[in-house]
Amino acid sequence: MRIVFAGTPQFAVPSLRVAAQRGEVVAVYTQPDRPAGRGRGLQASPVKLEAVGRGIPVFQPESLRDPAAQEQLRALQPDLMVVVAYGLILPKAVLAIPTHGCWNVHASLLPRWRGAAPIQRAIQAGDAETGVCLMQMEAGLDTGPVLLEQRTPIGEAETGGQLHDRLAELGAQVLADGLGLLRAGIRPVPRPQPAEGVTYAHKLDKAEARLDWNRPAAELARTVRAFNPWPVAEARVAGERLRIHGAIAVDQAHGAVPGTLLGASRDGIDIACGEGVLRLRTVQREGGRAITAASRPARPMAPGVEVRVHAARVLDAVVHRGRSLKSELAPVLPRLPDPRDRALLEAVVFAALRGRHRYEAALRGWLARPPGPADGPLVALLLAGCAQLDALQLPAHAALDATVEAARALGRPHQAGLVNALLRRAQREGFPVADPADAWPQWLRRKVEAAWPEHAAALFEASAHPAPLWLRVNRRLVGGDDYRARLEEAGIAAAVDPRLADGLRVDAPVPVAALPGFEEGLVAVQDGSAQQAADALAPEPGARVLDACAAPGGKAAHLLERDPTLELLALDVDPRRLARVEDTLRRGGLLGERVQLRPVDATTPALWWDGFTFDAILLDAPCSATGVVRRQPDILLHRRPEDIESLVAAQARLLDAAWPMLRPGGVLLYATCSILPEENAGQVEAFLARTPDAAAVPLPESFGHASGPGRQRLTGEDGMDGFFYARLRKSE
Repeated sequence: MRIVFAGTPQFAVPSLRVAAQRGEVVAVYTQPDRPAGRGRGLQASPVKLEAVGRGIPVFQPESLRDPAAQEQLRALQPDLMVVVAYGLILPKAVLAIPTHGCWNVHASLLPRWRGAAPIQRAIQAGDAETGVCLMQMEAGLDTGPVLLEQRTPIGEAETGGQLHDRLAELGAQVLADGLGLLRAGIRPVPRPQPAEGVTYAHKLDKAEARLDWNRPAAELARTVRAFNPWPVAEARVAGERLRIHGAIAVDQAHGAVPGTLLGASRDGIDIACGEGVLRLRTVQREGGRAITAASRPARPMAPGVEVRVHAARVLDAVVHRGRSLKSELAPVLPRLPDPRDRALLEAVVFAALRGRHRYEAALRGWLARPPGPADGPLVALLLAGCAQLDALQLPAHAALDATVEAARALGRPHQAGLVNALLRRAQREGFPVADPADAWPQWLRRKVEAAWPEHAAALFEASAHPAPLWLRVNRRLVGGDDYRARLEEAGIAAAVDPRLADGLRVDAPVPVAALPGFEEGLVAVQDGSAQQAADALAPEPGARVLDACAAPGGKAAHLLERDPTLELLALDVDPRRLARVEDTLRRGGLLGERVQLRPVDATTPALWWDGFTFDAILLDAPCSATGVVRRQPDILLHRRPEDIESLVAAQARLLDAAWPMLRPGGVLLYATCSILPEENAGQVEAFLARTPDAAAVPLPESFGHASGPGRQRLTGEDGMDGFFYARLRKSE
């Protein structure tokens, strides 16, 4: 079945993942990149980023009324078009193109809440339940017959953001059910929408966010929930403008003028309303951050408590809500002014994730009953506590006191005693010895063991421990021996590795801020395996070089440090990631007229390439990242079997797109931080088989094990990350 997917925001991403599981999505339509952020740079939609990561072609027409856009869609010969929060109107001509028409995943129980904001309007209206409908689209606004439906209650305290995330997953399940029926040759029976009960969910407007104290408190509390996280309710309290992220209605007579401040306590700020009292629980002053009354202690947090609170919140998001560790840490670290606290936070969360399988096994045996669905923060805090006592070997009294106090700071004073008891038991009894391989999902463990039977045990062991700190010395600014001497003066021991012309290895943990000259660009943090990419590519002096997937920019920086005369074009499909490349190059003093950065998709050169070939191409392809698990332990939580197939397809598309841009005699380096053969040797062998003018150039043993047409270093070997390299030359 050939599926075309149309969607734009994060809500549509789970449905795209479901539709793409069998490789049936032949194209993705999403809205054009829009200016966003303070710099107003163009930003790709979440759906586009997901599609590009899966190697699916992306189309971004301004309108589908354009005959050319319709002809483009028709040429794809779709059997079905799946539409999820696309944001563009589909004319009748488009609805008629797919064989089975167009299906829409809509976040309400139709015909209630047709329109743009069904999630928020359902909460605002006080609906007890909502759901998701799979609808056969027709010309009217959400008027088509319903094919499948799934209902769910709305939680009493559930916010718009929380319900959004639940319905996004529920919508993906409903879509999966529909696709399963269609694949089996069973077309879901359409059920016409009744004429009664039609309501419209008009688009949210920031003006609606201003609370009117004359309204009933219960109504205002629903508005606060509905408008969290956007546009966020706001009001004036005692003459000050506050954004209100959380509030509850209190059935209390007061006799005061609506809007009167009745009192403030650790429970919240009480405001008189037309009926009852609205108790503000989480508020934000102008220019400040949100403050939650129930979760803040009456006094400032004791030293170390804030770090544990942040650690628990980050771990809860990563372990229980599928969030990325990098994305969760990024906004939190700047809130800690002391670099020692930032280093401790990172150490705690990384150690907790690396030891999670051992700690969870122990906790299961110690707890009288399993934690409930709402106990994610408790479990996360316990993981953080276990990591402090076990992996980090922190003084027990400090770790215990701060972690128990963190339970109170998280609004869980009733569980502080439990945290204390469990961590004291952990201190007495320790944790069970476990095979490091047990931390890996079974399907992935089997893949690794099949690929590297003699090395798998060592690989799993290395992945369970922190990596050493590898430094890349900027040879344009300082010599390697001179910088090593500066490290010694700072009390930092570093070792030279003969494989790396610019690399130094530091085995003891050191905060980046403590590295001499780091801010001035004298040195950068980059694993030894990644540093070898510059040696493997080895462009000629002054060559024209393409870095096709450049973020975060370390390899591009290394090439320019070695040869500032290179003419380098760095690409990344995500403008935010490309901004990191720019920051990296700026810190090293490497930006100039011969360096260009472009936020484009390397798989679609027809949209941006000027036709002038490159002497060398670096293709550091998106991959499973199985070679860097010790640096990104959340990979073992989030990676799925279907991801590998999608990544292999994306890598193949990148190779095929890049090769025509390489001049005859030029060199392309294909690299990944994966240890899976299908992404590495198998990928390159398939490319060579279909590309007659490509030949592999052997690399020396210093790059790792011989692996088909390339070299594979496994995690921990020579202290480096797992990495694959294949050097390919185009015939003259």
